[in-house]
This record gives sequence, structure tokens and C-alpha cells, in this order.
Amino acid sequence: MSRPVTIYKSKKVAELYVFVDTGYDIEQLPTELRSRLGVLSVALELEMKPSTTFQRTSADEVTRNLDSQGFHVQLPPSTYTSDS
Repeated sequence: MSRPVTIYKSKKVAELYVFVDTGYDIEQLPTELRSRLGVLSVALELEMKPSTTFQRTSADEVTRNLDSQGFHVQLPPSTYTSDS
């Protein structure tokens, strides 16, 4: 089964993305989260399937967060490495 998902990109924080069900009003995101994200622009719309792969998350994790809180936030990669 597929799920229509829209992925928004934060213009304020590089490589930060918010996944929502297509049609979700992003104004419904928590106020504090919206203020931290700044302006959002659509990065991608897709039919997410259980087999869909993402670079830093899984379709299963995205689905769980969409079902429980209405959105999934993908944070930028950590700038810390064990070699630092």
C-alpha cells in the first residue's frame, strides 16, 4: 500500500526536512517547530511505499511518526564525528 507524502525543506536550516501526508496544512505544525524551521518549501511529493528508501530514515519510521503526530522531521546530519 502506498501513501501520498509531501516533503518540505526548511529554508532556515540546511538539510532539515518535514514529511507530512499530502494535503496536510503545515500551519497545523506546532508553533515552536514552525518558528525553528522558518519558511518551508516543497522539496518532493511522492507515493511512499514500505519499500521506499530515504538517506537518513526509513519509510517505517516516517509512517509511525505521521500516524502518531501528523509529521516527521528529518534532522540534518550531525557535524560531529568520533575523529573530531
